[in-house]
Amino acid sequence: MVKTNKNTGFSDLSTKEGQALEFLSNFKSIVMRNANKEGVEVGQSKDDYKSKIMHQLVDKIFYRSLSCGPTLHFNQEIHKFLQKSSDD
Repeated sequence: MVKTNKNTGFSDLSTKEGQALEFLSNFKSIVMRNANKEGVEVGQSKDDYKSKIMHQLVDKIFYRSLSCGPTLHFNQEIHKFLQKSSDD
């Protein structure tokens, strides 16, 4: 785990720990990701990472497939809102 100081933005790692983290992040088979908002990073195999993502995406309670991208719709809604706001 890697912890970054929120106030300074710098890592609380020793030089050797930082070198080890850099070494691990160069492996294409390892994914380094933030584990939480506290700046803790974890590394895991890319295959495990992809498997967990796919497992979450097939959960119909939280996700559903879209027939098209929602960007155009959201842009239109934002434009309508801004137009209405400027008219008031």
